Amino acid sequence: MLLHLKHLLLEATRKCNMACPHCMRGDAEELSMDYAVIDRIFEDVRQIDHLVLTGGEPSLAPYVIQQILYRARVWKCSIHSFFCATNARIYSQPFADALCGLYDYCKHPEHCALTATIDPYHEPADPAVMERYRALPFYRPVFEYGSDLPYPILTEGRAKENGIGQSEIPIKGSIYDADFKGLHFTCGDTVYVNAKGGVLLNADLSYRSQEEFCVGNLTEDSLPHILSTVLYMPRFQVGTRVFRTALISEAGTIAPVKLEVQRYYSDESAAMGAFHQIIHNLQITPVGPDIEKIPDELRLTIEPKDGKELPDSRLCETAVTYWAHKKKLGAAHIYVEHFPLEDAGHE
Repeated sequence: MLLHLKHLLLEATRKCNMACPHCMRGDAEELSMDYAVIDRIFEDVRQIDHLVLTGGEPSLAPYVIQQILYRARVWKCSIHSFFCATNARIYSQPFADALCGLYDYCKHPEHCALTATIDPYHEPADPAVMERYRALPFYRPVFEYGSDLPYPILTEGRAKENGIGQSEIPIKGSIYDADFKGLHFTCGDTVYVNAKGGVLLNADLSYRSQEEFCVGNLTEDSLPHILSTVLYMPRFQVGTRVFRTALISEAGTIAPVKLEVQRYYSDESAAMGAFHQIIHNLQITPVGPDIEKIPDELRLTIEPKDGKELPDSRLCETAVTYWAHKKKLGAAHIYVEHFPLEDAGHE
């Protein structure tokens, strides 16, 4: 079976030359992605819409990026664009050369990006290093945050150990966006492959948490088989029911006023995928425009309801609550429910 992956993240290395207190990965490890794992990926993948090179610090493993490009060429896998972030502590010419080669190979180079992570937790970047990276045609300042971090810190890795995490991670265990045509399998969900060959559906986990939530490993199985075993299996026949994904948030949380947003789907998998995407997005932009910046003491708690507590028509429900200085700012409730097509009340 041949794969088309819309979002593939590859953990090029776990090496790092910084020890940031907020790092979701945890302590660095002397480990980079093995060539055999890279080959195992590209044996089955024929198209990658967006490739993310992550770590660790990717600039410490340029040979891994070179091997990714080499294997993509050998297996004739098209890559539309890539994204990579560096801490810009040092300038690596082999790293820059590897990214330039990947840039030239990509079908849509205008969407490629290298950025430097500049925020209160990383050590200051070397101005001379920044000047050289900024000269690359694909450099974009998307992670140059300066003194303000515009998103809550995830309670993973070193951030959890240091007590500065602000947001828990909802663990995703199924693929919702999948399409089969003959021998071709298109996956719209994020797929993350770590340096050990572990396959995950969650990109923002510590190295320790990755061990718990891997859905398979490429040293033992093929990527198509791993992904096909974690497909979300709908419980109702498509076309006979309507599925509604709803977001209800209290005033002062994600907007100054109360919000009620509902979307309808004929496919249960699509509704469940939207449900998980909403929860993910709430963690990235958890406060509304009435609040100038995220409070330093912001904390998010995510509380899924037990299935036994839900009415028969409701498939799942989760509450996301926002706190600052132990005071509740507000909450948002997200749920998916189903009902017969004749009760939909809409086209």
